[in-house]
Amino acid sequence: MDIANSFRDNLLVEDRYRMILDGLQVTLLITLCAALLGTLLGGVVCWARMSRRKWLQQTAKAYINLMRGTPVLVLLMLMYYVFMAPLEATGMVVAIVTFGLNVSAYVGEMLRVAIGSIDRGQTEAGLALGHSPRQTFSRIVLPQVVRAALPVYQGELVTLLKGTSIVGYIAVMDMTRADETMTWEVQCPHPIPDGIFEESPDKLAVTILRHFCRELRINGNTVSIMVAC
Repeated sequence: MDIANSFRDNLLVEDRYRMILDGLQVTLLITLCAALLGTLLGGVVCWARMSRRKWLQQTAKAYINLMRGTPVLVLLMLMYYVFMAPLEATGMVVAIVTFGLNVSAYVGEMLRVAIGSIDRGQTEAGLALGHSPRQTFSRIVLPQVVRAALPVYQGELVTLLKGTSIVGYIAVMDMTRADETMTWEVQCPHPIPDGIFEESPDKLAVTILRHFCRELRINGNTVSIMVAC
């Protein structure tokens, strides 16, 4: 039986393509929700890191070092079996929270560096024109921060998407787990090249995410204007 017939029998006739689509949906949902949570928390971390209060700076620094220094798999296991076990949270919720916490450390540092790259003179000029400190930040500094951090943020999203492949360890049927299950099921009765089910959907998900990020970068000026308004 050739490869074309194997694909037809295993993906279409036996409806295993639904497993791939369901896994893709779970992977993208975890990625997007974790990115949203991580971005919001990252803003808080950035604010604490740049605070004038020494204890806030030290707390944020310790949090960043902890999140960046702990392997995501170890953090995922601790969250699922220890910290969130009393809450009886589902594996997907635990995965979103875990990856959100991890991403927030990177986003916080990303925003801090982007803010630090803005010339101090622009803030002083905004204050001299009669803007309040909040208006100066939201209308002058923040739009430039968005444009500066967007390319790095895109890479962080792709890294996050690839990192979600470990959620199968907490019984979440994501794309990687679905690929492994289907590869095992079709290995004996239908000889298909090894890893073909594992690589193609991963590349599809990365392509979808990169297209989204590319559109976001193309409209970077529009995003900056919206933030400024």
